[in-house]
Amino acid sequence: METREEKKPKTLMESYSAPTPVKWRKIGDALLIGTSGFSALMMGAPIPEHYTIWIVFVLNGIGVGGKIITNFFTTD
Repeated sequence: METREEKKPKTLMESYSAPTPVKWRKIGDALLIGTSGFSALMMGAPIPEHYTIWIVFVLNGIGVGGKIITNFFTTD
């Protein structure tokens, strides 16, 4: 009788450093570039400065957070 090896779940660090599928890597890159570009455009928008600061802060957070989250997707 054959014995099956049980797979242990990957830790977050193992999952983060595993190869990311091309589709998810492109999504993460597009998200980062898009939000960075849009936040740069918002700096010149004719709205009050205190709104602009928060909009840029949120956009940059979404871009960086999205890029980091897409690195957790693996091919397994």
